[in-house]
Amino acid sequence: ARSGKIFRSTWCKACQDRKLDAGALLAENVWACVRILREVNPKGEIYVWSDMFDPHHNAHKDYYLVRGDLAGSWEGLDKDIIIGAWHVGARDKSLPFFAERGHRIVIAGYYDSDPAGVRQWLDSAKKVKGVTGVMYTTWQQKYGDIEKFAAIVNEYRCRQVKDAFAAAAVRVPASRRRRGAGFAPTAPWAGSAATTSPSSASVPRPTPCD
Repeated sequence: ARSGKIFRSTWCKACQDRKLDAGALLAENVWACVRILREVNPKGEIYVWSDMFDPHHNAHKDYYLVRGDLAGSWEGLDKDIIIGAWHVGARDKSLPFFAERGHRIVIAGYYDSDPAGVRQWLDSAKKVKGVTGVMYTTWQQKYGDIEKFAAIVNEYRCRQVKDAFAAAAVRVPASRRRRGAGFAPTAPWAGSAATTSPSSASVPRPTPCD
Protein backbone atom coordinates (compact mmCIF):
# COMPACT_ATOMS: atom_id res chain seq x y z
CA ALA A 1 0.00 0.00 0.00
CA ARG A 2 1.11 3.55 -0.53
CA SER A 3 0.00 6.84 0.95
CA GLY A 4 0.36 10.45 -0.07
CA LYS A 5 1.35 13.51 1.90
CA ILE A 6 -0.62 14.90 4.79
CA PHE A 7 -1.69 18.39 3.70
CA ARG A 8 -4.25 19.02 6.44
CA SER A 9 -4.44 17.61 9.95
CA THR A 10 -4.97 18.21 13.69
CA TRP A 11 -7.84 20.65 13.26
CA CYS A 12 -10.66 18.49 14.62
CA LYS A 13 -11.75 18.50 18.26
CA ALA A 14 -10.64 14.89 18.75
CA CYS A 15 -7.05 15.78 17.80
CA GLN A 16 -6.98 19.01 19.75
CA ASP A 17 -8.34 17.31 22.86
CA ARG A 18 -5.25 15.09 22.86
CA LYS A 19 -3.08 18.16 23.60
CA LEU A 20 -0.39 16.78 21.29
CA ASP A 21 1.39 18.51 18.43
CA ALA A 22 1.01 17.29 14.86
CA GLY A 23 4.32 15.42 14.89
CA ALA A 24 3.46 13.49 18.03
CA LEU A 25 0.03 12.55 16.65
CA LEU A 26 1.55 11.33 13.40
CA ALA A 27 4.18 9.34 15.31
CA GLU A 28 1.46 7.71 17.38
CA ASN A 29 -0.58 6.92 14.27
CA VAL A 30 2.27 5.38 12.30
CA TRP A 31 3.31 3.35 15.35
CA ALA A 32 -0.23 1.93 15.52
CA CYS A 33 -0.17 1.14 11.78
CA VAL A 34 3.17 -0.64 12.13
CA ARG A 35 1.82 -2.70 15.03
CA ILE A 36 -1.17 -3.82 12.93
CA LEU A 37 1.04 -4.76 9.97
CA ARG A 38 3.32 -6.83 12.18
CA GLU A 39 0.41 -8.62 13.75
CA VAL A 40 -0.82 -9.58 10.29
CA ASN A 41 2.61 -10.40 8.84
CA PRO A 42 5.33 -10.67 11.50
CA LYS A 43 8.04 -11.43 8.93
CA GLY A 44 7.09 -8.68 6.50
CA GLU A 45 9.30 -5.69 5.80
CA ILE A 46 7.76 -2.24 6.11
CA TYR A 47 8.77 0.62 3.84
CA VAL A 48 7.76 4.26 4.22
CA TRP A 49 8.32 7.34 2.11
CA SER A 50 10.73 9.68 3.84
CA ASP A 51 9.11 13.09 3.45
CA MET A 52 6.60 13.27 6.33
CA PHE A 53 9.25 11.97 8.74
CA ASP A 54 12.19 14.05 7.53
CA PRO A 55 12.95 17.37 9.27
CA HIS A 56 14.84 18.40 6.14
CA HIS A 57 11.78 17.83 3.96
CA ASN A 58 8.17 18.07 5.25
CA ALA A 59 8.38 17.28 8.97
CA HIS A 60 8.44 20.85 10.27
CA LYS A 61 6.21 23.78 11.23
CA ASP A 62 3.78 25.48 8.85
CA TYR A 63 3.47 22.60 6.41
CA TYR A 64 0.49 23.53 4.23
CA LEU A 65 -2.68 23.28 6.39
CA VAL A 66 -1.23 21.12 9.12
CA ARG A 67 -1.98 22.70 12.48
CA GLY A 68 1.16 22.83 14.60
CA ASP A 69 4.57 21.28 14.08
CA LEU A 70 5.29 17.92 12.38
CA ALA A 71 8.69 17.68 14.08
CA GLY A 72 9.08 14.44 15.99
CA SER A 73 6.91 12.43 13.59
CA TRP A 74 9.95 10.24 13.01
CA GLU A 75 9.74 8.97 16.59
CA GLY A 76 6.98 6.64 15.40
CA LEU A 77 9.43 4.80 13.15
CA ASP A 78 11.54 2.10 14.74
CA LYS A 79 14.86 1.25 13.14
CA ASP A 80 13.50 -1.83 11.36
CA ILE A 81 11.33 0.31 9.10
CA ILE A 82 12.99 0.93 5.74
CA ILE A 83 13.05 4.50 4.45
CA GLY A 84 12.36 5.40 0.81
CA ALA A 85 14.36 8.63 0.48
CA TRP A 86 13.32 10.73 -2.50
CA HIS A 87 14.15 14.42 -1.99
CA VAL A 88 17.35 14.75 -4.00
CA GLY A 89 17.86 18.36 -2.93
CA ALA A 90 18.05 17.37 0.74
CA ARG A 91 19.99 14.12 0.25
CA ASP A 92 23.14 15.21 2.10
CA LYS A 93 21.07 15.96 5.21
CA SER A 94 18.33 13.36 4.89
CA LEU A 95 20.53 10.30 4.36
CA PRO A 96 22.67 10.93 7.48
CA PHE A 97 19.55 11.74 9.52
CA PHE A 98 17.93 8.38 8.86
CA ALA A 99 21.21 6.46 8.87
CA GLU A 100 22.09 7.78 12.32
CA ARG A 101 18.70 6.59 13.55
CA GLY A 102 19.64 3.08 12.42
CA HIS A 103 17.31 2.79 9.43
CA ARG A 104 18.05 0.98 6.23
CA ILE A 105 17.48 3.30 3.28
CA VAL A 106 16.41 2.77 -0.32
CA ILE A 107 17.14 5.63 -2.69
CA ALA A 108 14.10 6.54 -4.80
CA GLY A 109 15.66 8.09 -7.89
CA TYR A 110 14.75 9.14 -11.43
CA TYR A 111 11.35 10.90 -11.04
CA ASP A 112 10.87 11.19 -14.80
CA SER A 113 14.04 13.24 -15.29
CA ASP A 114 17.56 12.56 -16.54
CA PRO A 115 18.58 9.03 -15.42
CA ALA A 116 22.13 10.30 -14.84
CA GLY A 117 20.79 12.31 -11.90
CA VAL A 118 20.98 9.17 -9.79
CA ARG A 119 24.75 9.72 -9.60
CA GLN A 120 24.10 12.57 -7.16
CA TRP A 121 22.35 10.13 -4.85
CA LEU A 122 25.06 7.50 -5.22
CA ASP A 123 27.84 9.97 -4.44
CA SER A 124 26.02 11.07 -1.29
CA ALA A 125 25.29 7.48 -0.26
CA LYS A 126 29.02 6.74 -0.07
CA LYS A 127 29.21 8.99 2.99
CA VAL A 128 26.71 7.08 5.13
CA LYS A 129 25.96 3.53 6.22
CA GLY A 130 22.63 1.84 5.70
CA VAL A 131 21.81 2.57 2.06
CA THR A 132 20.81 -0.86 0.79
CA GLY A 133 19.30 -0.27 -2.63
CA VAL A 134 18.19 2.03 -5.42
CA MET A 135 14.67 2.28 -6.81
CA TYR A 136 13.56 3.46 -10.25
CA THR A 137 10.70 5.80 -9.38
CA THR A 138 8.26 7.08 -11.99
CA TRP A 139 4.96 8.88 -11.54
CA GLN A 140 4.30 9.22 -15.27
CA GLN A 141 4.63 5.52 -16.16
CA LYS A 142 7.84 6.32 -18.04
CA TYR A 143 9.83 3.12 -18.36
CA GLY A 144 11.86 4.02 -21.43
CA ASP A 145 14.82 5.06 -19.27
CA ILE A 146 14.87 2.07 -16.95
CA GLU A 147 17.72 0.25 -18.74
CA LYS A 148 19.85 3.40 -18.83
CA PHE A 149 19.11 4.00 -15.15
CA ALA A 150 20.02 0.42 -14.24
CA ALA A 151 23.23 0.61 -16.28
CA ILE A 152 24.36 3.75 -14.43
CA VAL A 153 23.66 2.15 -11.04
CA ASN A 154 25.40 -1.07 -12.06
CA GLU A 155 28.46 0.82 -13.34
CA TYR A 156 28.66 2.61 -10.02
CA ARG A 157 28.18 -0.65 -8.12
CA CYS A 158 31.03 -2.31 -10.02
CA ARG A 159 33.33 0.64 -9.36
CA GLN A 160 32.54 0.45 -5.66
CA VAL A 161 33.24 -3.28 -5.57
CA LYS A 162 36.57 -2.84 -7.35
CA ASP A 163 37.57 0.00 -5.03
CA ALA A 164 36.67 -2.12 -2.00
CA PHE A 165 38.78 -5.02 -3.21
CA ALA A 166 41.68 -2.71 -4.03
CA ALA A 167 41.53 -1.15 -0.56
CA ALA A 168 41.31 -4.56 1.09
CA ALA A 169 44.29 -5.85 -0.90
CA VAL A 170 46.46 -3.15 0.62
CA ARG A 171 45.56 -4.38 4.11
CA VAL A 172 46.12 -8.09 3.42
CA PRO A 173 49.68 -9.41 3.94
CA ALA A 174 51.39 -10.53 0.76
CA SER A 175 51.69 -14.06 2.19
CA ARG A 176 47.89 -14.36 2.14
CA ARG A 177 47.34 -12.93 -1.33
CA ARG A 178 47.08 -16.28 -3.04
CA ARG A 179 44.23 -17.90 -4.85
CA GLY A 180 41.67 -19.26 -2.44
CA ALA A 181 42.92 -17.31 0.57
CA GLY A 182 41.65 -13.90 -0.36
CA PHE A 183 38.97 -11.69 1.05
CA ALA A 184 35.42 -10.70 0.26
CA PRO A 185 34.82 -7.07 1.17
CA THR A 186 31.31 -5.78 0.83
CA ALA A 187 30.29 -2.67 -1.05
CA PRO A 188 27.04 -0.84 -1.81
CA TRP A 189 24.79 -1.99 -4.61
CA ALA A 190 25.90 -5.63 -4.34
CA GLY A 191 22.32 -6.72 -4.91
CA SER A 192 19.85 -5.81 -7.62
CA ALA A 193 20.62 -2.70 -9.60
CA ALA A 194 17.18 -1.18 -9.38
CA THR A 195 13.52 -1.76 -8.69
CA THR A 196 10.48 0.28 -9.65
CA SER A 197 7.89 2.39 -7.90
CA PRO A 198 5.04 2.99 -7.64
CA SER A 199 4.25 0.62 -10.51
CA SER A 200 6.04 -2.67 -11.11
CA ALA A 201 7.93 -3.53 -14.27
CA SER A 202 10.71 -5.84 -15.38
CA VAL A 203 14.08 -4.53 -14.35
CA PRO A 204 17.36 -5.41 -16.08
CA ARG A 205 19.40 -7.70 -13.88
CA PRO A 206 22.80 -6.28 -12.93
CA THR A 207 25.58 -7.48 -15.18
CA PRO A 208 28.63 -9.10 -13.55
CA CYS A 209 31.53 -6.80 -12.79
CA ASP A 210 34.71 -7.51 -14.72
